[in-house]
Amino acid sequence: MSNRSVIALALALSSALPAVRADEDQKGVIGIQIAQDADSGKSKVIAVVEKSPAEKAGIKVDDLILKVGDKEPASVHEAVDAITRYKPGDKVKIVLRRGGEDKTVEVTAARRSEVYPESR
Repeated sequence: MSNRSVIALALALSSALPAVRADEDQKGVIGIQIAQDADSGKSKVIAVVEKSPAEKAGIKVDDLILKVGDKEPASVHEAVDAITRYKPGDKVKIVLRRGGEDKTVEVTAARRSEVYPESR
């Protein structure tokens, strides 16, 4: 591949990146990181972003996600998919299990750039 081809490819990719980010900013996020819980197999909150919609709604580390809207995600992938189907500004009802008790919270989804400013 010639230098000219490499430069053309790099320019094409760099001009495509803002479009990808703009598209990502249309999906709602709530500001959590999750992983599969070894004991229950459910999605478990492993981190909550400071000042995020999740933190404001009271979601805490170690909460298990039982339901997102009307979906009962069977995997981390399904939980992420269920959350990102909401658009910024949408209200999301999430059923959590904390310390053996179930709790329902309502979270307002936000833009990725609002929750993760470094992704702008």
